[in-house]
Amino acid sequence: ITERVRMGKKVRENERMAYIGQITASLSHEIRNPLSSIKMNLQILSGNPKIIGNDKRRVDISVSEVIRLEQILNQLLDFAKPLQLNLKPCNIRHILNSYIELLEIKFKEKNLNVVTALEDELPPFIADGEKLGQAFINILINAIESSDPSGKVSVTFKKIIRQNLEYAAVLIDDEGPGLDENDKEEIFKPFFTRKTKGVGLGLANVKRIIDAHNGFVSAEKKEGKGASFLIMLPLGNT
Repeated sequence: ITERVRMGKKVRENERMAYIGQITASLSHEIRNPLSSIKMNLQILSGNPKIIGNDKRRVDISVSEVIRLEQILNQLLDFAKPLQLNLKPCNIRHILNSYIELLEIKFKEKNLNVVTALEDELPPFIADGEKLGQAFINILINAIESSDPSGKVSVTFKKIIRQNLEYAAVLIDDEGPGLDENDKEEIFKPFFTRKTKGVGLGLANVKRIIDAHNGFVSAEKKEGKGASFLIMLPLGNT
């Protein structure tokens, strides 16, 4: 019965995501053309030598805000596209190391200490390494943004066994404000966010990618301070 309920929930979630994707794609296309026209005209005005001082500053701010809106539209369109996996042997340890190095500047900007405990690569793992990398970097960026300056972010990669099944587990901990208990499930839903900026698609995209790999992702409030994100990917794929 539990498995039937879980499968039914997954089917309803997939139908809901497909509907959201259709609406998002339609709205994004409708908005993109007028937005491009507004940006082009603002850029022309910005180059007019008669527009100076505060007026030029206002036009420049408007141009940068239009560019930000275009970036949000691109995120929406990416999210609306069906997720297609390019499956091949990949090295999760290598992927994690690569993205930690890629974010080195962002870690340094907040003087964050990154502590890693990454096991040697587990048995051959077939997955879409690029998509998994997107999931990892979204959670890492979330950890950076949530952390106080001079804090710590921990990244652990190891094999764990749950209910006699083997999983590759990636655990990312931060020392930020943590999670509200009621938000643990909500944060993985599209457009949910407690941030002042962003559209709330980062963690929704994480869940979509991990679900596509038949894995699980969860978030918990740590005892004391911070949040903990756990990604579990089933081993045994060859």
